Amino acid sequence: MIYFYNQVTANRAFYVSVNKWGDAGETTPYKVNRNTSETWDRSDTRGFIVNIGNTSDVDDVSNKAFLVFDGSTVFTKNNGIFLTSGGITQKLMDLPPVSTQ
Repeated sequence: MIYFYNQVTANRAFYVSVNKWGDAGETTPYKVNRNTSETWDRSDTRGFIVNIGNTSDVDDVSNKAFLVFDGSTVFTKNNGIFLTSGGITQKLMDLPPVSTQ
């Protein structure tokens, strides 16, 4: 499973998608509102790409992509995007600005 939590205090949503290796599962970006979460049922030793954006447009230049593995938790806070995997939490980056496109 891949987990995403939007813990930003401002009224800000993110569009999140996760790639898949087989036929099962959806790769369309999901809107994750403030104080909500989404999960993706993914399991593969190759890992997955989590795409986080300000819009549902997969070509939006503000989108950011990260490699994650089964059991990873990605979460946003006011000061950045974080990843917890294998019991270790690290800051991936500062939050991208809201797209004006």
